[in-house]
Amino acid sequence: MMSKLERKPVAGLWQHGAPQGTWHVSVLHIEDDPEDAALIAQLLGEREGLPVRLTRVERLGDGLSHLAEEEFDLVLLDLDLPDSSGLDTVARTYRAAPNVPIVAVTANGDSSLATSILLAGAQDYISKHNMTKELLTRVVGYAIGRQAFQDSLRRSTLVDPATGLYTHDVFLALAGRDLKLAERRNDSVVFMAFYTGGLRRLGAAMGPEQEQRVAADFARMLRATFRETDLLGRVGPDSFAVLALDVTSEGRSVIAARVRRAMNTLTSHPELLGIKVGAVSPKTGVPVSAQQLLAEALADCTGRRMAVESDAEQSSEFLSLDS
Repeated sequence: MMSKLERKPVAGLWQHGAPQGTWHVSVLHIEDDPEDAALIAQLLGEREGLPVRLTRVERLGDGLSHLAEEEFDLVLLDLDLPDSSGLDTVARTYRAAPNVPIVAVTANGDSSLATSILLAGAQDYISKHNMTKELLTRVVGYAIGRQAFQDSLRRSTLVDPATGLYTHDVFLALAGRDLKLAERRNDSVVFMAFYTGGLRRLGAAMGPEQEQRVAADFARMLRATFRETDLLGRVGPDSFAVLALDVTSEGRSVIAARVRRAMNTLTSHPELLGIKVGAVSPKTGVPVSAQQLLAEALADCTGRRMAVESDAEQSSEFLSLDS
């Protein structure tokens, strides 16, 4: 299967087409209304240029299953489905396939939804009430093009080359967006930091290549430990961070236990890594910046817990991994 960061060049071919049989655009259409689905299929079929292969499902759960098993160039996503509705539909789709552009299809023309839809992870949106072949073609083309541009940036500057995790600035930007979404939904949040102070000592003793191999091993441990929907980043040469949304109190205990077990399985000089773990959980629904949470979690790593604000609404409750 082709990597989602090595997508076929549909962005440049969408408007102009390609030799017959060479390329097509693979679109996942998640829509439960048969009339709306038929209209979109008709409009996409009428346009000139790169042909479209349309896969339609009626439920978000089925769509997420397709995204896990197949490669798509675009998702056309109805916001009101039998098993999901509203912005959560966009957010769940984005977290399942962050490198596949999403065009949200709304039942009304309320432009006030636009910002929220984009913050939830969509590249664009289109209303069912003013949909035309020209407008749909333009929206789809722009969404694919923007995603291709973002993918190219991610390959070059946005991902740490040794671990494949988001770099510091990108992680904070994505975490900021996710925190806003969590605030609106009153989701609980766990923000964790991992300090591997021995990485640089390991590099000095055994060379930079060994240092990067150990960093990659640690990143693989994080991926295996956390959910696919959790946000992971390498925020410094010896620091990693994780943002997990919608975590219950029982889920926090599960995370702590899984982290302990995972760290015990590290075979690449764990005694040299000197791994320390910090975590912070802000109050549900209270605005807080990703930068602040990262600073507090890193402080918790080293035992230098930051002073908690006296105003209870602004305070953060630290999640202890001890015991």
